[in-house]
Amino acid sequence: MEVSPARVEDRRIRRIALLCALLMALSAASALASAGGGSARPVSHASRARRHAPTAHRHAPATYLFGDGVVEPDAGSTRPGIAESFPFTSPNSGTAQSLRLYIGARSAARRVVVGLYANRRGRPGRLLASGSVRFPGRGRWVTIGLTARSRTFRTGAVHAGTGYWIAVLGVQGRLWLRERAGRGCAVATSRRRSRGGLPRSWKIRRTGSACSISAYVRGKLRGRSRGSAPVGGAPAPSIHCDLHATPSTLDARVGAAAAGKTVCLAAGDYGTWYGTSKAITIAPEPNASPTMAFDFGAGAANFTIDGGHANFDSASPGINLRASSFGAGSHHITLEDVAATDNGVSFLIDIRTDGPGIVIKDNVFHDMEYPNTTSGSIRVLSPDGVPASNIVIENNLFRDMGADGIDSSSASTLIGNDFLNVASGSIDPRHTDAIQFFGGPNMLIEGNFVQGCSQGVDAFDGTQGNTIEDNVIIGCTVHSLVAAGDSPGSLVAHNTVTGRGGEECGSKPGERASTTQIRDNILLRGINWGGVQCTLSVDTRNMSWPGYGQIHSSSDFARKPAFAGGANPSTYAGYALAAGSPGKGQATDGGDVGARVGLYPRPAGLP
Repeated sequence: MEVSPARVEDRRIRRIALLCALLMALSAASALASAGGGSARPVSHASRARRHAPTAHRHAPATYLFGDGVVEPDAGSTRPGIAESFPFTSPNSGTAQSLRLYIGARSAARRVVVGLYANRRGRPGRLLASGSVRFPGRGRWVTIGLTARSRTFRTGAVHAGTGYWIAVLGVQGRLWLRERAGRGCAVATSRRRSRGGLPRSWKIRRTGSACSISAYVRGKLRGRSRGSAPVGGAPAPSIHCDLHATPSTLDARVGAAAAGKTVCLAAGDYGTWYGTSKAITIAPEPNASPTMAFDFGAGAANFTIDGGHANFDSASPGINLRASSFGAGSHHITLEDVAATDNGVSFLIDIRTDGPGIVIKDNVFHDMEYPNTTSGSIRVLSPDGVPASNIVIENNLFRDMGADGIDSSSASTLIGNDFLNVASGSIDPRHTDAIQFFGGPNMLIEGNFVQGCSQGVDAFDGTQGNTIEDNVIIGCTVHSLVAAGDSPGSLVAHNTVTGRGGEECGSKPGERASTTQIRDNILLRGINWGGVQCTLSVDTRNMSWPGYGQIHSSSDFARKPAFAGGANPSTYAGYALAAGSPGKGQATDGGDVGARVGLYPRPAGLP
């Protein structure tokens, strides 16, 4: 049948109109997506990965909303299939996107499930969001995306002043966590064992073990921040004094103090204090700078020494500490905000206890020079052959000294410490180490910043099974990062090393070959060894400088990085890779090679 020219033209016009309408609809949908339109339901990292590869760097950086961002001093575990939930109150309002959880070094869980619950009459109520991760590793923070599980939580909104419960569940293996001990804390436990799902009903128990776990929710902040991830080291708050002591009345005031009270010290020399078993705080009077030492034994436990020094400034008012020790049996003691220096002794802080719960944080160790100097600032030893446990050395500043920073031969957590000009002087015959570790195993050496050094993070006399991640080590003149005689091997990952030697993994003659796992590092001079050649169990995606480093794997590469802080950054954060730098998105986890400096924010006063 013949079709008239008019009808053909009419059909052509209709097709054009339909095509235009379709293009306008697509354009509108694209604009709406760009503006954040459509469903605001949080999307899990797993589902994002199916749409984009990689995904972790395509969205705006998440910020802290609520929870516990400290690697707590105590270790605790949950049985496979048994969930536990911990209460928190959010100081901020915002949109929840992910949860950060610290997986303990002994964890064996093959999958970890997390959940966010509403608070209902002092127990977990409605499940708001959940997420999971397979093979999470151990001795590290992991990020788990949250997906809404309740219609009322489709926007992911959390509100300041509102209570929530963070739940964790280990599948196919015991899940080990880091926790803070206390008395009478509320913990919810699932009533039945699960194969992988979070429970609907809980039983509440009051416990003397876990009050909090190292876990916190991140997302988009709404309004002004009323809290931040508690990483320590903020300017020292004003101290409320309940009792007042002088050098001659300290023991009497401590004897009269009830649990929870603060005993303040007037100026003067308090000699050597032997501690207490009361849950109290020892602090300085306002604007006072008392001096003391301590020698803690089996009767010392459950208290805090708050030195009061602000911003790691040893010249500010506060407690000044001489050579001291944590002896066998002392436990659950926190030493914070003191300024410490001494000459002519072996070690400034000598730790010879199996703990648990010894925490040394936010202190400044300073001005110890050869020849009238200590061997080191902090030493951790195994007392009577019993490994130390739960020794946490976190966010301290070690500056201007010819003494070692930290020497440890027993399991301990060394995280977020700064070492500035910890080096041998021109007349000092020794090689000063920022961190020297030996023996072990199961040390966590993470997020430390070493600059102006003779030797950085080093094990020369054998070690095993440690985690060494996200450290920045710059300008060492002798050795930078050494894991000698390392068998079973340690994990050395995501470090940035620009000093001499690169990563050294050989062994002394007669020792077993090191089997260190080495991946995702920036190593100016690559991977090296002396003596017995190391057997690299993992050697992948390490970046070295062209013409300097040694390439040992087909996935290693030689390129020069560009740092966010310029050619020679002076801060830890400055060692993030700049936009467009080689190494961006080239790590085995899809992120950047080198130190993930955003995981370890520096408190005020640290570079």
